[in-house]
Amino acid sequence: MPSPTRLEPVCSSGSCSGKPLGITAAVWLALRLGVADGPAAVTWRHLHGAAWLCGIGFTMSLFIANLPFESEAALDTAKLGVLSASLIAGIVGWMILRSASQEPAEPASYRSAERESGYRRGVNSGPQPTFHSMKHNNDFHVSDGPHRRIALTALLGCLALTSPLPGQNVPRLEVELEAGPVWQTRNDVQIPNDQMGTRFSLIEPLGRGPVPAGRLYVSWNFNDRHAARILLAPLSVTGTGPVNGPIAFAGETFSVGADVRATYQFNSYRLSYRYRLLHRDRLNLWAGFTAKIRDAKVELQQGSTTARDTDVGLVPLLHLAAGWRVSSQAHVLFDLDGLAGGPGRAFDAALKVGFDLNDNWRVSGGYRTVEGGADVTRVYAFAWLHYGTISMTYRY
Repeated sequence: MPSPTRLEPVCSSGSCSGKPLGITAAVWLALRLGVADGPAAVTWRHLHGAAWLCGIGFTMSLFIANLPFESEAALDTAKLGVLSASLIAGIVGWMILRSASQEPAEPASYRSAERESGYRRGVNSGPQPTFHSMKHNNDFHVSDGPHRRIALTALLGCLALTSPLPGQNVPRLEVELEAGPVWQTRNDVQIPNDQMGTRFSLIEPLGRGPVPAGRLYVSWNFNDRHAARILLAPLSVTGTGPVNGPIAFAGETFSVGADVRATYQFNSYRLSYRYRLLHRDRLNLWAGFTAKIRDAKVELQQGSTTARDTDVGLVPLLHLAAGWRVSSQAHVLFDLDGLAGGPGRAFDAALKVGFDLNDNWRVSGGYRTVEGGADVTRVYAFAWLHYGTISMTYRY
């Protein structure tokens, strides 16, 4: 296994070189074998630019990186490499496609012997060869068979994903403010997660609740299919109470007999991509992925003794949502961000009933549960929180 200092270039080179080379080579081979033929207006530069864009992707890469690496340094370096690769792939792909859009594609019927000989010599003095200009037996070959129709159908299907659906009315902007009480039924901590630390429950000094909490959603619908959503969900609970036994936490020892002041902080900031799988009059289904930044802190204080542990990290999650219209104004709404694997898991699920006050405003209420944590060398921490929610949504 590479050392942490070499993980970043290893992770970056995989997406930045493997995707463009693999996709371009596979298409080239398919065209040479006659298995498929591409649209006339698409050049090899278009294909290569799109292949670079396929290097953008970090959800599963970050998830898989959590499985083999127990070292925090190695894991952070791997995450940096994955995110750097996505950024590089996006920039290079955009630059290639931008340059390709400025040059006209060669028409399918172009068969100039002079131009053909120029390409054969490697002299590109004119428009780029298209997929149609794939050479067979020293001549340009144009396929009119079913493979061309299949390729055109696939291309139109991809374009449809980024085009608005006709006849559907989707608000461009949605802002939701959610508030309500939160209880905890589990909040176990051990830092460090070895014989030097004591596993204890933060419920002892904090209590079970309830305490007030809130969150803010801002969603932007690019069209009827694609949307992005930002979540700001701060949470901080402080309480004072006794503990059942001596606690070794983050290098300090807290004794029985005096109250301990505890602080539990778990701020969550997320960016989600949502794809509308189904858009019907009564039913809507979404799927996508979420990049979550957690800002966590546990702090204990007893007299002059204070110990704290903080953790800021990126967590990839899957996103699922559904909406069912019960009547012209009433709705049942479900929302989930979650993923489990390796040493940890994270789930945030809500079930709400909403009522449309008018075309712009909706009020809703329901139940939300947040559960998850990690069991790694440095820390053991698992919590289960329960929310009663009331929210107001503005749609424009």
